[in-house]
Amino acid sequence: MHRDFPLVGAVVLLIALPAVLLNVPHASAAPDRNAVLDLAFPVAGSVTFDDTYTANRDGGDRRHQATDVFGVKGQPVHAVVSGEICFAPGINEPMPGYGYMLRICRDGVTYSYIHLNNDTPGTDDGQGGHERAYAPGIRVGVQVTRGQLIGWLGDSGNAEDTPPHLHFSIFDTAFEDPELERAPWRQHYRNPYPSLVAAVARGEVPGQGGSGAMRLGHRGEAVQAWQEALNRAVDAGLGADGVFGPATDAATRAFQEARGLEVDGIVGPATLAAMESVGVPVSAAGGDPQQVSDGTFPGRLLRLTDPMTRGEDVREWQARMRERGWRGADGAPLDVDGIFGPDSDRAARLFQEERGLTADGIVGPATWAAAFD
Repeated sequence: MHRDFPLVGAVVLLIALPAVLLNVPHASAAPDRNAVLDLAFPVAGSVTFDDTYTANRDGGDRRHQATDVFGVKGQPVHAVVSGEICFAPGINEPMPGYGYMLRICRDGVTYSYIHLNNDTPGTDDGQGGHERAYAPGIRVGVQVTRGQLIGWLGDSGNAEDTPPHLHFSIFDTAFEDPELERAPWRQHYRNPYPSLVAAVARGEVPGQGGSGAMRLGHRGEAVQAWQEALNRAVDAGLGADGVFGPATDAATRAFQEARGLEVDGIVGPATLAAMESVGVPVSAAGGDPQQVSDGTFPGRLLRLTDPMTRGEDVREWQARMRERGWRGADGAPLDVDGIFGPDSDRAARLFQEERGLTADGIVGPATWAAAFD
């Protein structure tokens, strides 16, 4: 049965799991391919996914033995566990035929993310490069933490003719099932589906009901506010660009160490409280979105970030672009919802190209002025 999960109020899904237990160790003696592992959900936003572990592939020559999580191109993809990036092709060489792909390795288990994005926003041009597939700083050997942003959903490689989706699989060297010994099966592959359903049921979904903690790989106005707070509190010398990269991570860890906190680089409640205690309110560091209504530049850059930029200034810009006839990728008039998503990014780039501006999708003073001329 096909399942469509908007990822809100999903606790009722526990009813569908009477026969499985949460937090089953991956090295369980019983060969249970459907054991529920302790994972976070890998994709932020509304998605659909189904149990296709036994589905035929390559004309029946092999079974799928994975779960495809379907969504919108560019949706943020996150680490399901803490571990090490052990595979990240296409950075120093061309993208392989199967597309951009990440693997997280931990304790003999490999979590694979295949078909990450290879397009520039609003297109299917295949020209996005690894920067549009992998989050900043993601490369082989990097340690990531559970829930950390690691990339973006897409259709790269041999998924170009399918809707954007994440092919997610779990390869566990400690798991052996006699039924998987011969083709079309492959040994050691667990079924991710029950674990993903359980993660949704627990509410452990990126951007849903969490602590809102920031960490390496995150982007957005909240990150920019944190960078500005670090600059004011400890003269970190960061460029307040809204990208939580290695420099911001290092400055965060130094601040945590100086304040006697756990040094993990994660900006959670304790770290935020420590910043407040030194007289730097983080919420004020970035400033509130200005309320604008006269077509003047609102004072902050609007762009596609994770989490997405929101506010009345976004709404005003969208309304102006819609008024000028700009549409979303589906051909419908541009949504005026106050959320700077992929369609807003696409409209910004196309508008900038039309006006001879730098087509970077960033709505700054020049782009804003051109929209309201």
